[in-house]
Amino acid sequence: MRLGNIRRCAVKSCTIADVLRDRGAFDEALRILEEEVLPVLKEIGDVRTRARAWGTLAEVLRCRGELDEAIRIRIEEELPVYVELDAACLLVRCRMGLASAYLQRGRPGDRKEAADLLRLAGAAAESMRIPEAETIRAVQQGAGLESAPRSSNRPRSG
Repeated sequence: MRLGNIRRCAVKSCTIADVLRDRGAFDEALRILEEEVLPVLKEIGDVRTRARAWGTLAEVLRCRGELDEAIRIRIEEELPVYVELDAACLLVRCRMGLASAYLQRGRPGDRKEAADLLRLAGAAAESMRIPEAETIRAVQQGAGLESAPRSSNRPRSG
């Protein structure tokens, strides 16, 4: 099988894992990610897609309540790749997922970590004018965290 076909199959399997997660089939989603997706992406050297698959795995774990492992994966496996690749949109989504895990875990210092991550993600989302900016503001407000005011593209009058 050609490399492109192998990658496409892994990406499709990752999408299936997303759907299974959304339907609450966490065990099957984890199995697919751990057995079918991550090893293949590692073997073919697709760092970016592998980081996205790690993010999906972290989200499955977050949904299962395995917050420490979800946070570890986001910090160690996903976030550094997006920083290295300067993948701004993926970095926004990763920070949002990490903030959600911190808020859900609720240990001392987690709210501050979440607030800092959401502030960074929100500023980036606003500057890129992507829909995640609105979602981030809603999460900040819902969690009682300060949110940056919505930027305006209109010039200020003096």
